[in-house]
Amino acid sequence: MTLIVLHGVESTGKTMLGRRLAGAFGAQFLPEFGRAFCEIHGTDCDVEDLLAIGHSQQANIEVALLERPTVISDTDSLMTAAWAQMMLGEVPPALLKARKASLADAAKTFALLNIAMSDAFVASWATKYSLNLLRPVTYVQLVIDSAWVPTLMDNPPFPEYPSGHSVQSSAAAGVLAQVFGAQTGFTDNTHNDRGWGPRSFKDFQSAADEAARSRLYAGIHFGFGVNGGQAQGRCVAAKVLALKYRR
Repeated sequence: MTLIVLHGVESTGKTMLGRRLAGAFGAQFLPEFGRAFCEIHGTDCDVEDLLAIGHSQQANIEVALLERPTVISDTDSLMTAAWAQMMLGEVPPALLKARKASLADAAKTFALLNIAMSDAFVASWATKYSLNLLRPVTYVQLVIDSAWVPTLMDNPPFPEYPSGHSVQSSAAAGVLAQVFGAQTGFTDNTHNDRGWGPRSFKDFQSAADEAARSRLYAGIHFGFGVNGGQAQGRCVAAKVLALKYRR
């Protein structure tokens, strides 16, 4: 794993430099979490805000290093510490103790996350075919309007309950919250190449909740299928986190 961190004051071009380096070397570029945070919450940051920014940036780095061999980050918690000194006159000690995952810790996190997601698939599909509940589109066509079809997307050809996305996202969020902290924010760059831009979330559960709700908005699931899926996902995460591991 290779991590390159760009340090420097604002408006010096380090973001553009980072993006171009990432493109040239096939690396993942991580934008500055603090910028997205301040666009939402304002720039009048207190100690808690700066701690959230620093820890979230570091968590984004650690997650990215699990996915790609080379990561270029537009700052890290060291620069957040510099901002704390300028804005508050002191540096919270926690900002100088940024976590740097060992290979063993990174491997364990990767294993936990993937075991949870695999078990979430198994659990949700076992429940689907055990209960075999119809989807909203089927009910509407049978009872209300036989010609009606969902407008956002086609419905998958398997039972409704529970929502697989809800189980998956809740299981993943449970593991990530345990490893990195329940209040850790992060920036999702998954769909940047589609032009949707980075998405910032205040914590893992917020992202999981959005993923779950999307199934309701798309007309794919009933509300109880979404809620039941989230409950099942939390159960899966708890079971996986309770397993005993050897190094």
